Amino acid sequence: MNIPFLKNICLFKKKNAVPVDKSTYLLTPDAPFAIAEAYRMLRTNIMYSAGQEGTPIYAITSAMPHEGKSINCSNIAISFAHAGKRVLLIDGDMRNPTVAPLFKESSKNGLSEYLASVVPEPNFIPSKYENLTLMVAGHKPPNPAELLGNKRIAELFEIAREKFDYIFIDLPPVNMISDATILAKDISGYLFVVDSGHTHSGAVKRALDSIRMVGGSVIGFALNRVNPKKSDGALYGYKSYGYSRRYYKNYYNRYNTKNSDVETEEQETDAE
Repeated sequence: MNIPFLKNICLFKKKNAVPVDKSTYLLTPDAPFAIAEAYRMLRTNIMYSAGQEGTPIYAITSAMPHEGKSINCSNIAISFAHAGKRVLLIDGDMRNPTVAPLFKESSKNGLSEYLASVVPEPNFIPSKYENLTLMVAGHKPPNPAELLGNKRIAELFEIAREKFDYIFIDLPPVNMISDATILAKDISGYLFVVDSGHTHSGAVKRALDSIRMVGGSVIGFALNRVNPKKSDGALYGYKSYGYSRRYYKNYYNRYNTKNSDVETEEQETDAE
């Protein structure tokens, strides 16, 4: 597929495992050496990919849901903060927010409220991690794609670039909805998280093609849930793409079925 491979991540949860508090997956000073070192190496590779002056904006996404993009986006941001960089982590997946529940923050006055001009200024929330600031997704809006495409997103990035050294934005899976591609002109580079042993290589190729068709730059991919006992990860081939349609239905319908109560409820979601 002619894109750089940046790092294996031996993370964290097997499929169908007993649900646990997702915040326990966040990178901590006592994280196992192999995991901490993997993120340090990934951080170095991302730093060397920067090809522009000023504050880069990196989008972390995936081809399909449930590949671990959100927890990896959060941990990449934490790793940069550990290196003394001023980091902003934005939850750009307004359909399926994860940053607020991961970091146990309120979802009020987040990205959706700012883009919809409900609040005049972006709400940057200091996290418990030194140097790491959060912008949660906010309440789920009826029109996420339209919000991401309006002029307020460029204004947000301009404000953020004056305050931070690195900006990371968690975006929805590319093959599901168009949200991730809308920001291509503003994104310095896309990093794909790929679930080793589960994701079909064809799904990844389609996602990469979608980003490139809108002029986006892909800096590489990270293989997630790699078995350290094996020498390498793999992108498995399946006999059909039926699982893609099923994931799409579950992911998109989960967002649409509750639009009537998005202004009054905060919901905890999977760390995708």
